[in-house]
Amino acid sequence: MNSKLFSSLQLNITNIKDMVLIDRCMNSTNEEGNFFDAWEILVNKYEPKNSVIKNKLMSEFHNIKQDPNDTCIEYLNIVESIKNKLEFNFNYNIDGNILVKKSY
Repeated sequence: MNSKLFSSLQLNITNIKDMVLIDRCMNSTNEEGNFFDAWEILVNKYEPKNSVIKNKLMSEFHNIKQDPNDTCIEYLNIVESIKNKLEFNFNYNIDGNILVKKSY
């Protein structure tokens, strides 16, 4: 039953990022995948999150300034980290033009 459910889940996923997430549920003990683990991963990803955290991350992103002690790489890593948290946890995509402006 587990393998049928997992296979069905794989066939119905169209987002490549989600496929990569649930592929982690396939290992030497569960060669055909563990449906329940995969389902839990997807529920945690798409379950509504706390809007306070989302707003805090958005504010942090829009107000971030490069610290004089940070190198360009360190600053860009911080910007990218906040961007990734917003995209992964809240499906909030930041416009490419805004990202470019943050790079300067």
